Formats: sequence, structure tokens, C-alpha cells
Amino acid sequence: MKIIIMFGLLTSLFCCCSRNSGIKKNEVLGSEVKIWYVAGLDNPQSPKEWLSGLDLEKLMTISFKPILEGRISVYSPDQKYFVDKKVPLEKIKDQLGWTKGVTNYSELSELFFHEKWEATNDFKSFKKEVVFWCPIQVWSPNGSAEVIKRLSFYVKPNTLDKGEIVAKSIFTEFDFSNTSGYPYWYGFDPLKYVNSVIDQIQNNSLKAYDPIHLVDKSFIYLTYDELEKLCGQDLDSEDLRNNVSSFIFEENWYISPTSLNIFKEVKSIGFVKKYWADGQQQSKILFFIKLD
Repeated sequence: MKIIIMFGLLTSLFCCCSRNSGIKKNEVLGSEVKIWYVAGLDNPQSPKEWLSGLDLEKLMTISFKPILEGRISVYSPDQKYFVDKKVPLEKIKDQLGWTKGVTNYSELSELFFHEKWEATNDFKSFKKEVVFWCPIQVWSPNGSAEVIKRLSFYVKPNTLDKGEIVAKSIFTEFDFSNTSGYPYWYGFDPLKYVNSVIDQIQNNSLKAYDPIHLVDKSFIYLTYDELEKLCGQDLDSEDLRNNVSSFIFEENWYISPTSLNIFKEVKSIGFVKKYWADGQQQSKILFFIKLD
């Protein structure tokens, strides 16, 4: 399958966009952490239960209503330098094929996010502030195997209000083992966070929960011995810590009808290790931690 990505000059956006949010440096995650990544809204590579709590129709309806009514401006992602060039409404409709007044959200199956992250040192809070977000149009021309992806526009909220809930206890994976393409970050030290969490578990300051939480949201506490047995290694093992490759975030999503700010409430984080078995790379969820 051939994938063509029409994202414009997004690499320049990474360096040129920022917003003064007052986020302070934190000791366990990194310094002024900025993240760029794509979230699939219909990801065939993940269990469908992960997104069962997402009301996609509500998310899209609330998002597009003020845009189509001209009450909120959206901006072009195809800029060499991140300038606020507004996208005309007719161009949006033309790109999405909505010229006859019919709105069809089926091709908007991914969202591109730029966020600022902050984690508290007591590991009770993990905050994600959405700086901007972009719907990604995904389609295959004439039913071919070729897949084309295009950023439609970007939304830049001017407030951080919470709004209406559109996703409840959904799970999204953030794979930081990928060294090319997305996700992209600045100031983020994933190994530092992994080490800090495991150190807190070892000194009984933080509880680890069974990965079955991903299925039944049960939060079954794991004793130290149970956790080491599940991991298959001593928690001091550098091999264990260095091979944690991704986080699984359990989140509630809210969207503001007035600013289109997407507010993310992180409820728990799963830690995933990659390893090789029978000549193939495998993934294993080690444990979850619970957030307030």
C-alpha cells in the first residue's frame, strides 16, 4: 500500500509555533515539553475497544458548526513560516467535497496535535495543553490501494476552556521509539519519566496496576513480586527500562463550542515494552499508573 502525505512544510512549523502558556519546567518529564503527533480516530492497528468511548459525530459536529457559520477562523497549514493565514470557507468545502451542502466526516479519520505536556513530581497529574490541532483528510482515489493524507486546516484555540465531553476513557498509544517522522518532540525525555515512575514504584510511593485495566478498567493493584513476574525482569534491569517504547494514555476529551479548544484529561498511563521473539518484534503492556 502506497501512502502519500500532503502535509506541506510541517517541519518548519515545529520550530516556529509557540504560545505562552506559563508551563513551568518539571523534573520528571523534561523541560518545556512540546509534542507533535497524529492520533487515529479509526485506527485498524489498535483494538476497536480503545476508541469505543469516542463520539466522533459529536466531535466533528461541534468542531465544524462555528467554522461553517463563519464564527471561528481556521488557518492554512501549508506555510513555510507559521503565519496566521486564514483559509477561506469555500476552499475548505471544496477540499472536503462539501460543495453541494453535504457534510461527510468519514474521510477525517486522523487528528494532528501540537501540545505542551507537564507532569507533576508526585505523579498524580499529567497535563496536555493543545496549542493547535488539525483534521487530517484520508482517502484512496478511485478505490485504489494508494492512500493520500492531507491536513485540512489548523485550529488555534485562544482559550483553554473545557467544553463538552466527546470522548470518555479512550486509549491512544504514543510510540516514542520511532526515530523518524511522527511523533516529534522538543524537551521530552521519555527514559527520564520511565525511570522516575519505576523508582517510585520500587520505594512504594506509587502503585502499579494490572494491564487488564485496558480491557475492563478494573485497576487491580500489583504487588512488587507480581509486577516483576509480569515484567519477566527485575525492576532495576536497564534492559527493562531502556526498552519501554511507548505510553498508552487513557483520556477523556472535551471540546469547547466557542473556542474549539480540545481539553484532554489524562486518567491513567500504561507502559509498553518492545522485545524480540521468534525473529519478530513484539509489544507487551507492563503496567498502568493511575492519575488523579
